[in-house]
Amino acid sequence: MNRTDIINFYTSKKQNCRYLEIGIGNASANFNKISAAVKDAVDPVNPCNHLMSSDAFFSSNTSQYDIIFIDGDHKAAQVIKDISNSLKCLSTDGIILLHDCNPELEVHQTENITVSHWNGSVWKAILFYRMFDPNLSICTIDVDEGIGIIKPGQQELFECAETMFDFAFLCKYRKQILNLLTVQEWQLMEQR
Repeated sequence: MNRTDIINFYTSKKQNCRYLEIGIGNASANFNKISAAVKDAVDPVNPCNHLMSSDAFFSSNTSQYDIIFIDGDHKAAQVIKDISNSLKCLSTDGIILLHDCNPELEVHQTENITVSHWNGSVWKAILFYRMFDPNLSICTIDVDEGIGIIKPGQQELFECAETMFDFAFLCKYRKQILNLLTVQEWQLMEQR
């Protein structure tokens, strides 16, 4: 399984699904393979129907979406903003998905791109919402660099006395921070 499979799993469950993708990169890699009645894409560089930053898009957006996939700026501060803005235009039972939540190596999770295989600090955005928003249900599927899933709901907050949120911290608490699930665990969760 990969991000496209997971997104299409959710879009197939929504009649007349409205889909938004933030950061399309190479559109054929994901966006063009998504099945949804309405598909919008936001990217400041790559050609799409909203050629602009996600901040600019959200400042004027009036549409609601059932599924929002965030794969734009991979720095935690911007991902936190993208999640916050996405929650404001998410349908009642909508879902936000994020890519690159589970970096394997320390060099993959830096704020600056230093290697070709790069996840950024997306995991810190997951940590932020796992620590401070009890009205969300968050998990991460351990596939395709980590696919985060955020839904309105309830969660037990992740509490920790440590204040240094570095890669060693992630390694120590990875399963708890990300609420990390195997593909099989996620599939069982979705069957309930």
